[in-house]
Amino acid sequence: MRIPAIVHSKWLRKLGDFGIPAVTSAALSVILVAVCWVATVQRIDFERAEAIRDATGDLSKLTIAYEEHSLRTLRDVDQVLSIVKDEYERHERPIDLQRLVQAGRFDPSLFLFIGIVDRNGKLVLGSLPFGPVDVADREYFRVHARSDTGKMFIGQPLLGRVTGKWAIQISRRINGSDGSFEGIVYAAVDPSYFASFYRRIDLGPRGVVALVGLDGIVRVRQIGEETTFGQDMRDTVLFSELPKNAGTFLSTGKADGVPRLYSYRVLDEYPIVVALGMERSEVLRLSAERRHLYYIAAVVLTIFIAVGGSVVVWLLVRRNFALRELRESEERFRAVAEQNIAGIYLLQDGVVKYANPRCAEIGGYTPEEVIGKPALVFVPEEWRDVIRKQMEERVAGATKTAQYTFTGRRRDGSPVEVGIHSTQAIFDGRPAVLGVMQDISERKVAEQIAARHAVQFESALVGAIEALSTMVELRDPYTAGHQRLVGDIAAAIGQELRLSEEQIKGLRFSGYVHDIGKIAIPAEILSKPGKLTRHEFELIKTHSQQGYDVLKGIAFPWPIARAILEHHERIDGSGYPRGLRGEEISLEARILAVADTVEAMSSHRPYRAALGIEAAMREIQEQSGKRYDERVVAACLRLLRSGALKLAA
Repeated sequence: MRIPAIVHSKWLRKLGDFGIPAVTSAALSVILVAVCWVATVQRIDFERAEAIRDATGDLSKLTIAYEEHSLRTLRDVDQVLSIVKDEYERHERPIDLQRLVQAGRFDPSLFLFIGIVDRNGKLVLGSLPFGPVDVADREYFRVHARSDTGKMFIGQPLLGRVTGKWAIQISRRINGSDGSFEGIVYAAVDPSYFASFYRRIDLGPRGVVALVGLDGIVRVRQIGEETTFGQDMRDTVLFSELPKNAGTFLSTGKADGVPRLYSYRVLDEYPIVVALGMERSEVLRLSAERRHLYYIAAVVLTIFIAVGGSVVVWLLVRRNFALRELRESEERFRAVAEQNIAGIYLLQDGVVKYANPRCAEIGGYTPEEVIGKPALVFVPEEWRDVIRKQMEERVAGATKTAQYTFTGRRRDGSPVEVGIHSTQAIFDGRPAVLGVMQDISERKVAEQIAARHAVQFESALVGAIEALSTMVELRDPYTAGHQRLVGDIAAAIGQELRLSEEQIKGLRFSGYVHDIGKIAIPAEILSKPGKLTRHEFELIKTHSQQGYDVLKGIAFPWPIARAILEHHERIDGSGYPRGLRGEEISLEARILAVADTVEAMSSHRPYRAALGIEAAMREIQEQSGKRYDERVVAACLRLLRSGALKLAA
């Protein structure tokens, strides 16, 4: 008999199947595509490097111009300070700084304030009206008071005590006739004067112009429309590059995280470095635009080569592939199907068109005895309607696949549990059902044994829990039954909260042993009729931890040990032993807390009579959201008011 080719193959499974011409054509297409992309990437890299090289040259020229601008400005400031210093040192009476400014001796746009400070740090002369001002704590004063360097000092930007504005403080020392320190002359220079260079050049919307001291502190920095100063640049790439005195580098801005190309120069005459930066994307803008065009061209050429090469390869392979596919179809199927450990079958029009040896063996038949016969002949009467419906749904396409089990009959009449996985298929151009069949009898038996063991294990756990509960009640007979009632109340609350059956079961058993830690408490304290001493109460409070320590090593399928540990914790953190709050407390413990309170208040104790259900309800309602969980309290009150939960009055 000819086995139908129902397992579809894929084209081009092995390279050797294509033939030498097809392989050669495919290899040539791949090489052409590779050459195209290598050339594209190399061109893009070349243009990117060229753009950076050109920008480096332009930026270096602009940096030289900014260096000259900064030098010119600092020399102007130095000249003004020297003039004021000389005037002050020559004249016996104080000079009129306001008159000098109004007379046009100085550029007023450069200075916010010019002042003279005496040897004690007191401001004595100024270009603007001022009150008592002491600058003895300022660095631009202290540096001259320490020693005479003979040089102008360029300080960090500070908030002026006369002008109330931020300014770069630049100062020179004033000496007496004997060379002793007599004070300083200083100028408060507007930082924006140095940044004005930014508006004269085009560095892009996020370009940078910066004036930085060799101490690493920014004197002024302009980024777009934003002017800043005072930042520490000592941990930046710029600061590490300063020993070279001049250069360019690529780095990401510390202030805004923008990658830029930077150029810098250290001033020869002053401890200042000037730096310009252009955003990397701005440097590469034209290169990036051309890069997109190159990529589009490469993609178009790749598609052209791929389509052309594919057509050639397809034409060369088609004939060999069709012949080989037909010849190998039966061999493939025989290797997969007939040696498979699972039963494989094909049904069409309700008739078995194919069954592998394992499929027939499951029913005690040979393939020859099964093929060609109606499938339902091999199905017990009670299952035929179900199986017929499954086959019709597969053929009609209502559901593409299905999994189900049923109890079949072997040829000798013995039962066999069968697992089926079937799917819609096409055979000879018509709908069919392709299926896999497995004998799952042994698995069913194993599942039944496992289920029995699980029931036995749970029964043993329940017995252990009840034994532990009884042990506690023997120690404290006055509260006998308390734990069981707490467990029943907790389970009822869990049911009202629509928890799972397993959670409800865990709540019940947690309640049954929630006071097991009391076995460590002396019986005379548990049954003491009077008020407990502070020491006795502290001992009682240890029962939560003691109960946890007893049960933590038992592998319960429920969080019993944790619930016992936390059942005296309170939502507001006022509980014990750990003072947990809110959601830090497990849900089981929050439920036990309410159940324990309600049962305890409605029952008698050695030290008091029962307070009654109404008192218990008032307590949990008043403390809802404070000591007790709001959802748990609401559920408990619903149960009590509806009568679904009944307690002794």
